[in-house]
Amino acid sequence: MYTKKLILFFILPLVISFFGLSYSAEASEQENIHFNITSPKENQIITQNDDTLNLDILGIKSTFQIKQVTATIDKHTTSLQFSNGNYLAKIPLSTLTEGAKKVKITATDVYGNSKSISTNFQYIKQPIHITSPISNDFYNKTDITIKAIAKNFAGPKAKFFVTVDGKTIATGTKNSINQKVDLSNYNGKAITLKFTIKNTSTGLRYTESHKIFVDDSPTISSLTKVEGEILGFKEGKLLYKTKQNEIWLKDTSKHTKHLVYKNSTNDYTKSYIADSAIVILTTAPNYEQNLYEYKNNVLQKIGTAPDKKLSTAGDILIWNGTLESEQDHSTNIYMRQLDTGKTTILSADSLWWNDVFVNPDGEAFFSTSNGISKYSNGIISEVPVTGSITGAEGDLLLITRGNLEHDETFVKWPGGETKLTAFWDTTAEFYPNYSREVLLMKNGRIAFETYKNEKFQIHIWEKGSEKQISFLGDSTRIGAFADNGDLLTKNSYLLKNESAYSTKPVKLFTLPMNTYWEGTQAYGTFGGHLVKIKTDHIPVNEIKMSHKAVSLLEKKTKQLRTVMTPANATFTKVIWSSSNAKVAAVDSKGKVTGKVKGKATITARSIDGSIKASSAITVVDVTPPAAPTINNVTSKAKKITGKAEPGSTVKVYIKGKYIGSTKASANKNFSFNIKPQKTGSIIKVISVDSSKNKSKAKSITVKK
Repeated sequence: MYTKKLILFFILPLVISFFGLSYSAEASEQENIHFNITSPKENQIITQNDDTLNLDILGIKSTFQIKQVTATIDKHTTSLQFSNGNYLAKIPLSTLTEGAKKVKITATDVYGNSKSISTNFQYIKQPIHITSPISNDFYNKTDITIKAIAKNFAGPKAKFFVTVDGKTIATGTKNSINQKVDLSNYNGKAITLKFTIKNTSTGLRYTESHKIFVDDSPTISSLTKVEGEILGFKEGKLLYKTKQNEIWLKDTSKHTKHLVYKNSTNDYTKSYIADSAIVILTTAPNYEQNLYEYKNNVLQKIGTAPDKKLSTAGDILIWNGTLESEQDHSTNIYMRQLDTGKTTILSADSLWWNDVFVNPDGEAFFSTSNGISKYSNGIISEVPVTGSITGAEGDLLLITRGNLEHDETFVKWPGGETKLTAFWDTTAEFYPNYSREVLLMKNGRIAFETYKNEKFQIHIWEKGSEKQISFLGDSTRIGAFADNGDLLTKNSYLLKNESAYSTKPVKLFTLPMNTYWEGTQAYGTFGGHLVKIKTDHIPVNEIKMSHKAVSLLEKKTKQLRTVMTPANATFTKVIWSSSNAKVAAVDSKGKVTGKVKGKATITARSIDGSIKASSAITVVDVTPPAAPTINNVTSKAKKITGKAEPGSTVKVYIKGKYIGSTKASANKNFSFNIKPQKTGSIIKVISVDSSKNKSKAKSITVKK
């Protein structure tokens, strides 16, 4: 049966062909091809930042097989290629002229049936030209000028505005903006300004974003900027990574830079700036972590190493991994002198979990199956301790030992062995799922973190004694440790080594950044910026207010000023606040605005909140009450009634003569006794509030 079917399969087409019959179909006008254009979208704006126009046709459905898909723009036709269910193409923008464009997509099947769909887009090389602020710049102030021009969007219905977190901070006229804005509400933050231009008559809309950094603290000043992410800083050298995955080294003193590493497929993992070389660890697509050395403008691969199994100090590198020059690429513990390039095998008894550490004295520590060993001056000796060496300096050793619940850290020193306060607060309902990793050693001191009451705090160990030195309400993490013991936290506080760290922490700045010490000088890096940090803090002793008390009319303003003592205090800026902003509001510069009648206290506080001065504000009502209303009065009436502002005094006049007054109740009603008046007599009332504001008069004629 199978043989017969096979014969028919081959013979039948020949028979049909012999008799002049054809099985091909003719092109039909009947629509049998369906698809959607996903890129570009209708009225999409393409800019020079895009480099290419991306054409993307979502999976085509058709009765017959698709033969080709083409795109026509400006009379130029391009074929699209099939990829993962879509038809794609990239059109270089250099082949297009600016202006309104139409792209026509045509799909044709093997029989000549075709379907075309068109969509419109705009090609504008630079829709918005932003002069200020410059993208990724740092502003050491909160008053900045926003200046920009939007091209090809002008028109009576064009709108140009700038937003931060959805709030409009600047608006323009038609297609330009030139406005000074106050960014005090965003001080100490990295913010994204969104410039949006739209024209409701044409349907065009375009948004461009600029990220900037704002912090007006006088303790930080900009030194240099690079176009990328700063990876490290040491002795005037900046290591940074660009968006193109290139790693560069910039010498800030010589104003020179060199390309260190370039690889589009490997991911950057870690780097170190040593004395004589740069050490870089990258991760390949196969997850292999490659170790490189950059020295004398030459990059070479020296081996592989897990990111937590290598350590550098001075000009020494130690790692647990492989050596590139060895053919078998076996896993060993190696030490390399970066200045000479000499590499030594410290141990062939190595497994991937063995720890390594090198200290600034050039001593290397590593673990093997036999315990912990030490390399110093060419001699390897056993260290009589159990656990892992996580730090070493002089005659101090940091040792980590694990138990069923968590790791414990010990200090081995000439006075014995001391256990550091447990990292965990075991009474808490939640604590982080990682061991203590932040331990810094400098000149016999050890800074480390604990986790208590769901907050991080910092402790210092020195000469056998331990002390908690941070007591902030928020978590306080270790940033950088100076040689003299001063410590910068990651949330911008300075903990000075004065009187055994008994002085109050000083918040130097607000912007999050990585910090470094070079001797007694501190530096910070963020968003491609290197800044200098001033740490010789001079505190405020007193604040004097220009006015102790102010009487202010509604909707009127009063400028308050402060004088600080000493005049050379580090922070001369104050933080203004109102006890009742509904009565009297105050801006960031001390200008008070009266809102409604009442009392409020305006306070000016030092940056750290420890010193303050205040002014008593009384806002006086200047708004007159509404005119009272009077119910009908007849010639027999012995009282008049009506409504007026609650609590106001209602004054009554008959025939132009004042005859007395009454008070309006809480529900606005008032009543005043009179003698019966003749028909036609005029009764007039006015309302006077507690601030002596008078309403308009209301009159009524006595009826019969």
